[in-house]
Amino acid sequence: MPPLPPGLVQLAKNPDTLIAGAVTVDGSDQVISAAVLWPDGSRGTLTITSRGPWVL
Repeated sequence: MPPLPPGLVQLAKNPDTLIAGAVTVDGSDQVISAAVLWPDGSRGTLTITSRGPWVL
């Protein structure tokens, strides 16, 4: 796997910096998807497919 471009690891630690629209949550009020604006200026959707055990 190639290394991540600079800054993406930091963005992953603080995804709020990417949110650019609607956020969908589940019954536990956990985010499951969100409209985002990626660092290259393109729009997309962030989809949460799994969570680590540290998420309450």
